[in-house]
Amino acid sequence: MPPWKTLSVAILLATQLWGESGIAPAQEDANPWDRVVELRTSVIRVGPQAWPFTQTFRPAGFSEGDAETGQLSLDLPLCARWDYDKPYPKSFLLCGRELYTWNPGEPIGHIFAVDASQPGIDLIRLDAEQLAERYHAEKVGMDTLRLTPLRQDHRLLSEAELTFANDPPHLSRLTYRDAEGSVTTFDFSTPARLDDRSPFDPPERVSWEIEGDG
Repeated sequence: MPPWKTLSVAILLATQLWGESGIAPAQEDANPWDRVVELRTSVIRVGPQAWPFTQTFRPAGFSEGDAETGQLSLDLPLCARWDYDKPYPKSFLLCGRELYTWNPGEPIGHIFAVDASQPGIDLIRLDAEQLAERYHAEKVGMDTLRLTPLRQDHRLLSEAELTFANDPPHLSRLTYRDAEGSVTTFDFSTPARLDDRSPFDPPERVSWEIEGDG
């Protein structure tokens, strides 16, 4: 599986659950999708944001995994960009239906067309009513929300859990498991607002090659 496709599942899950004032306490009988609507609206209102992260990928059958660090930049509802710095610099920018991938300092980059209904991508493109036809959402524990695909043939994602922190309120961890049993975890540091939208413009000194559908 292309690495950007795996990353997009996790990143776009995360974008559903960030809000300007953090995570408000939910009622025990509240509809989880109501919460998603409220928080997604809030992140759009806030504007561009940057989330430093550490990502750990643990393959199925292994007890430990490899770690990478970087920063996620968000400008919803259209754009998400993730820049990895260690151990290997690489960047991915998704805006609208176009996904740009490149390695800093290299002259060639690639552009993929992205289907709005693709699992993972759908979480940022579709509204809550449409998403509720694809995923089951439930609260597990005091600070964690679980999303489970309703379709049994889902290949990219079998389960995702999002954990929230309260000081200050923010999404602190995202963990998801794919159909093969591999687990990816993103640990987020305190986010900060971005001053402008420049991170969401593709680099100018890159020659772009157009690929097939993503």
